Amino acid sequence: GVVVNENLRGQPHDLFIEDAIEETTISTGNISAEYGRFTGGVVNALTKSGGNDFHGSFRVTLNNDRWTSNNAFDRALDRDNRVDEVTEVYEETFGGPAWKDHIWLFAAGRQAKLSDSRETRVAQRPGDLDPTPTEYVHSTDERRLEGKLTISPLAAWNFVASYIDVKFEEQNRNQFTFGGGVSGLEGTFINASFSTANFLGQGETLQLSAQSGRRTKNYQIAITEPYLFDRPITAGFDVYKRETDASTLSVGPYVTDALGGGVKFGYPVSEITSVDVGLNLES
Repeated sequence: GVVVNENLRGQPHDLFIEDAIEETTISTGNISAEYGRFTGGVVNALTKSGGNDFHGSFRVTLNNDRWTSNNAFDRALDRDNRVDEVTEVYEETFGGPAWKDHIWLFAAGRQAKLSDSRETRVAQRPGDLDPTPTEYVHSTDERRLEGKLTISPLAAWNFVASYIDVKFEEQNRNQFTFGGGVSGLEGTFINASFSTANFLGQGETLQLSAQSGRRTKNYQIAITEPYLFDRPITAGFDVYKRETDASTLSVGPYVTDALGGGVKFGYPVSEITSVDVGLNLES
């Protein structure tokens, strides 16, 4: 077999076509070293082959973001930004003999154009910009093709050749926000931020942010690598500069000018738990 782990979290990449799967086996313990590269269990999927009779299938799956319930976070804020659009997923399979009892052909395809509503969720930390969620529509356009040739010249001899091709396009992986306001501490200010979820084509996240106001100025750049050295290790660093001039305030006036940065590493120890370490320096 081949390794189909994606480079973000080491999980299997969706290469398969559901209607082209013949059977699956799941191993959860005493797994042979020949498999490797696993953190839990191993799932093996066997795809269909053509037989001595021609056979095929066609299936359409309809999806709509509105057909799922609104999440608790948005319900609490009386928000509902689900996308009311019906999207389709098409799957086709076809197989049969090229030479009965000796050569069989099988082919399958899958086309999916999906869209759903998402929000930016920023954890507020000192110096971060406004963490108010920003709504956006996330869309994907994917095409999967599969071909399989099985040759059996003799009863005990089998030769199998297979081909898989996946084309995937994602929209709105880049986010840009711009805003401004007035606060008692910062006075009038404007801010802008940019983030991309696939900076170097390997799943890296790049974030740039800037805020400038009468009393405060914050600038930050951060890069996160989700799968360091082809292992499920998260690594990242950030550099920031923060300036505050509160000398005109009547209560506790002060002036700060800080330049700092940090590095962080994380490693998952279970499906819901990870160990994270980091170091921050500021002058």
